Amino acid sequence: MASDASPSQSRWSRWFSKTAEADQTAPPPPAPATGGRGGFQLQLATSRSEGEAQALWKQVSSANTGLSGKSPDIEKVDIGNFGTFYSLKVGPFPDKAESLKVCNALKRNGVDCSVVSPEAQ
Repeated sequence: MASDASPSQSRWSRWFSKTAEADQTAPPPPAPATGGRGGFQLQLATSRSEGEAQALWKQVSSANTGLSGKSPDIEKVDIGNFGTFYSLKVGPFPDKAESLKVCNALKRNGVDCSVVSPEAQ
């Protein structure tokens, strides 16, 4: 079935043409937020006291060379009726691959962790 319509007048090219035009005028997306720290972090634990979180950091950092040169970030988190907790995070790591590598090494040593992306900080 042949069509006399030019490509610019077909129903598909109209849609694609509009999308392409919209992309040309759209501003670039903003850079991801890094929470002022840059890079990924690992969340190691959530404790009931700041002292408990600090003690865990000392224990974990002395036993795991992958954390050398990293800084702990202990954040106070109020969870309403559940009370106040202290979240222990460590980083920053340059990228997700490096943070996963260190997290997997920690897990092999019995330390639970999860990767926290810069957007979530």
